[in-house]
Amino acid sequence: NIGIDSNGRISIGESPRTMSLEVFRATIGIYIANRHPKAANIRADARGPVGRLMEVMGVLTESAARQNVELKLNIIAEPLAKP
Repeated sequence: NIGIDSNGRISIGESPRTMSLEVFRATIGIYIANRHPKAANIRADARGPVGRLMEVMGVLTESAARQNVELKLNIIAEPLAKP
């Protein structure tokens, strides 16, 4: 599971720690090489930059291709809370 918060910071799994896109790129490459996941679930905060979602998807696709891993990307959408 990959999360993108409202500031565009990225987290992996259930960890509350967030990282920049550059750190994510290095980290996810190692993760994919070691675990060969079949799918990645991406959850992005609706208030965050849409471009960051596209960048994360690109990094995942690129990293999986380098490792010759077929990776399905799932975008998890949840309704916005009403104010």
